[in-house]
Amino acid sequence: MGESDNVALVRRYVQFIGGSTGSGIEDVLTEDFFDHVSGQRGSAIWAQVAQWAKATFADPVVDVHEIMSRGDRVLVWMTVTATHVGSGFPRLRGIAVTGKRVAWPQVHIFRCSGGLLAEHWAVRDDYAMVEAIVGGGPLAAPPHAD
Repeated sequence: MGESDNVALVRRYVQFIGGSTGSGIEDVLTEDFFDHVSGQRGSAIWAQVAQWAKATFADPVVDVHEIMSRGDRVLVWMTVTATHVGSGFPRLRGIAVTGKRVAWPQVHIFRCSGGLLAEHWAVRDDYAMVEAIVGGGPLAAPPHAD
């Protein structure tokens, strides 16, 4: 599999995140896929993430800033913007629905093997996403001492 084929796999992931694909992400995962973010193996974590996302956000739009590949690794830097409609994500439990459009910057790295995604790492700015929802609420930085 070439680098362009691996990039196509990651584009399928981006479509899954944006809700624009009818098929589930499990179609492009190896049987022993490992998600380094959750520490889980298999596709079940993605079903859980999809459930949290549907319960939390509506009308997601994915803005891909860059996709880079080298060998069997593909990096995607993107921002997901969506409307806050619930509190399905664990970090949002107990936070009232605001209806705000919020941006969620993130970087994902995948290792590809045999024409499928085999491993996943991510750096997401969850703090920025939660702060966008609560505004100057409990997650606001403390005032600077003069």
